[in-house]
Amino acid sequence: MSTNKKLTDHKVLIFDVYGTLADWETGIHNALLPMLNRYPISRSWTRKDALDAFLSVEKDLQGQYPDMLYSDLLAKAHEVLEERLRAQSDAPGGQTATILSGPNQSEASTSSSAGAGPSDVNTGMDEHREFGASIRNWPIFPDTCDALRRLSKQFKLVVLSNVDRESFRYTHALLSEGPTWDTVSSDISVYTYPDPNPNKFWHPQATPGSKSPFTLIVTAQDVGCYKPDVGGFLQVLDYANTKHALFGDLGLKDGEVAKDKALSVAQSIPHDHVPAKRLGMRSVWIDRQSAVTCNVDPDGPDSTRWTWRFETLADMADAVEKELGSGHYASKHECVLNVCCSLSVLAALCTWEFKTSGARQSNHPAASQMSVRENEQDTSHYSQGNIKMPVPCIFEQGPDNFAPGETTGSGNCPDPRQSEAQEVNWTNGSKRSSRHQDTPFQRWRPRQPRTSKLQQQEPWEHCRKLVSEYDAEMCRSWKAEIDNLLIFAGLFSATVTAFTIESYKWLQSDASTYEAQLLSLIYEQLNPDTGAELLAEISSSSPFSQGPVVRINILWFLSLSLSLTTVLVGIVVAQWLREYERDVSLPSKARLAIRQMRYQGLVSWQVPRIIALLPLLLQAGFILFLVGILDLLWNLEQAVAIPITVFIGLVFVFQCVTVGLPALQYIFTGGNHVKKAPQCPYKSPQSLGVLRFVLAVFRALPRRWKGSLNPCSSFARLKSSSYLWSWPEIDVHWHSSKGTNDLLRSVSEQGGRRSDTADDTTQALEWVLQHFRENEESVGAVYKCIQELSIDEKIETIRNLSTRLDTQACMAFDNLLRSEPGLSAESLEDVVTITFLHGFRLSRDSVLWTDYWESQIRLMNNPEVNRNYIHWSAAAVQFERLPEESQWQLLSALNGMLRSDSASLNDVQNTWILLQEITTSKAANLRISDTIWALALSLFDSMGAWLTSCEPETEVRVKVCLEGMLSVVYDNFVDDLGGCRGYGHIVSFLHTLDRTLREVHYPTDIVFIENNIQFTDSMDLWRECIQKVCRSA
Repeated sequence: MSTNKKLTDHKVLIFDVYGTLADWETGIHNALLPMLNRYPISRSWTRKDALDAFLSVEKDLQGQYPDMLYSDLLAKAHEVLEERLRAQSDAPGGQTATILSGPNQSEASTSSSAGAGPSDVNTGMDEHREFGASIRNWPIFPDTCDALRRLSKQFKLVVLSNVDRESFRYTHALLSEGPTWDTVSSDISVYTYPDPNPNKFWHPQATPGSKSPFTLIVTAQDVGCYKPDVGGFLQVLDYANTKHALFGDLGLKDGEVAKDKALSVAQSIPHDHVPAKRLGMRSVWIDRQSAVTCNVDPDGPDSTRWTWRFETLADMADAVEKELGSGHYASKHECVLNVCCSLSVLAALCTWEFKTSGARQSNHPAASQMSVRENEQDTSHYSQGNIKMPVPCIFEQGPDNFAPGETTGSGNCPDPRQSEAQEVNWTNGSKRSSRHQDTPFQRWRPRQPRTSKLQQQEPWEHCRKLVSEYDAEMCRSWKAEIDNLLIFAGLFSATVTAFTIESYKWLQSDASTYEAQLLSLIYEQLNPDTGAELLAEISSSSPFSQGPVVRINILWFLSLSLSLTTVLVGIVVAQWLREYERDVSLPSKARLAIRQMRYQGLVSWQVPRIIALLPLLLQAGFILFLVGILDLLWNLEQAVAIPITVFIGLVFVFQCVTVGLPALQYIFTGGNHVKKAPQCPYKSPQSLGVLRFVLAVFRALPRRWKGSLNPCSSFARLKSSSYLWSWPEIDVHWHSSKGTNDLLRSVSEQGGRRSDTADDTTQALEWVLQHFRENEESVGAVYKCIQELSIDEKIETIRNLSTRLDTQACMAFDNLLRSEPGLSAESLEDVVTITFLHGFRLSRDSVLWTDYWESQIRLMNNPEVNRNYIHWSAAAVQFERLPEESQWQLLSALNGMLRSDSASLNDVQNTWILLQEITTSKAANLRISDTIWALALSLFDSMGAWLTSCEPETEVRVKVCLEGMLSVVYDNFVDDLGGCRGYGHIVSFLHTLDRTLREVHYPTDIVFIENNIQFTDSMDLWRECIQKVCRSA
């Protein structure tokens, strides 16, 4: 949202804690995992599925029990969710949607637990209470403490959170500097509560020795309700309105209230931004990229709820310091020193937490069961044919999270209790370990910022310069043509004027004529006998009659008029062009839009055709003048007129032939002649007019005649080009009909699909793309401009640009939007990127090429996108030339898709192509690192899981895997791979595929092509392949 206010205009920041300062999603999900792993229906849940299920229960309980302590509410939510999972697991065909939207079963949980034994009930209640106390283990975000310290210098910081006082003590200790700890018992440590009176709010800074950044702490326990109830906000505003000594003077002006000086800072839109908006407060959205919940307003557009948006709290602190003019810029030495000190403090705190919490976990039954399961997983990597690799600690165990060496997407502080490194195997269908160790890269996911950055800082200015240069060249050529026409028109007008000065005298009788008639009358009277005959002979020798005189003057005066009209119109058009080129002092984006508005007006009001009409006017005047000359000569002397007529006739023939030949060639040349015949270059406005006339006649033919034409005939080609209005468009159509360039499509397809609702900005981008398509820098500028639009504008722009983009990609884009209307904005960002860039010839060193493949990988890591609508080609990847990080990202994404059974057949086929390329490179001792090689071998395990995960499609999947395995293994390089580490993965998958082949009774319709030799009996080839692999193993 736009606002005239600045961040520094406010005095009080009201913080939500969990989701904004602390990573509650990771904390909740980690605590839920023991329960989720017990039920089949929840084992395949993604992180988002689990959190959505929990939030639906928590929301119901917060509405029913507004006075319940948050720790008790967490325990109750855990109990209700487990009852729902148990009920759905026991019922046949239970669905996740039922769990998410089912009625509250808090009462049912009590009754259903009645039949359980006493020990089971006690164990379950202990686990519920442990979950309620898990808030002490929720980590804070890495940027939180430093950002709070920086913001506290400018603002009064207030906590308003859905939590109870007791639970918040642990989070408050992590958010404060150097808290004082009092050990209450052997298994719990708490921070001394400074105000034992439960009826008062917590004022940390009023306590001597406190280093808390907060002035006031208000919990749901204090106000007796949970957000999105506005009760907590009203309490804080009431404190500020009374100018409580805690806040000091807020500097309120007349008519202002505290809400004008208070700013809500939170991640959750429904819990914080919606109630703040309801009270008329401004708010800052901390859009944590790791968050998968609470980032959408269910009742309206998200952008109407918040005033400012930052991805991290540190970004907000940077913005505040930038407004103050004292940016937070430390020297390199200071930055290194601060990082080292922070890591030292964090390590000490983590070590203490590990020691104090070890006893609690070891004595808890659920923790003991989890340890047994982890120990069983720890020993599994010693089985035959497995590869051992160190992987990080990830509590989230789901098919969409499978990736060796992956870290949590939130970038949180590591849990010290899982700091032990462990090696894990990737067997068929195995899950990841819960231990962790550093990973070289972080997965590219939809909500994370992009790694590739375009170097163009001002894409709108770049596009504006492109169109300005184009306009300057266009207007320069028009002005040059008009200048030449004006010079010729001036000379021609002078010539015609000299003739008309004499010719107009022939239209009137002069004094000499009157005197001659008088003398003739006198002569006739003096010689009555012979005078009449002699006078008749003299009169018959007169060179002119009245008819030719009138005709010649009409031709010459009309010629003079056309010449002067050309001059007049040329001068007026030059004035139009001068105004068209006049610039305005506005931002680049606005200037580009205004230019597009002017250009569309220029075209719509036929200015180019008026300019093209000027030489026609001058040529018509010239022709009329020559016709008048011939008329004059034939009336004066035929001997003179004959040679002049022959010469002028040749000039007329030349003009007619050059005007008609381009149109005749386009009309009557068809079939193979189009590919062989050189195109006639005699293009002019006159010849275009002839062609347009023929096309207009063709459009007027009855529909049944046009429908019966042969598609390959010349008339069918006329039908497809009946709406071409310029020679460049006709040239494109001619060139595409020769079949020499697949990227050039008929202009008839380009016209007619254009949206009439496209605004000036979108049409300007389309125009740039149309005229500078082969310029990669220009394509990058258009792409960067699209990236700066809102998501709705991006979708509309892609649709309007569909005629300039790859047809298949645009069709897949439309199909995806129709089939998946609820895609998130982050997913649509990546879909827009691959749709726009697909089909362009991008160099491998281009940032656009990197951005395209990064978006493809992000979509692979995105479980909400239907892979059947996303296409890519492994042949275009050139895997061995990718940087190691890109190789790791691609293979990790493919592993995740295969494990989660979200990969399409196109994904699987391309995966086999990559495996063939990688194994070939490894056998040839080319550069393949051990990390990438191990990750590539894990694809065989993931492929085995994909092969057997969907029984109805087993036969189709067997065919794909058989063809892929033959292409990978059959060549001679298998002998070179036999000694490579991890070769047992290939052997293991080979046996899995062979076993599945026997189950589907060996399909016989598989054709395998190797070295241009076609094998129709693939089973013989398969048996030979197995023997070869076993020998190498």
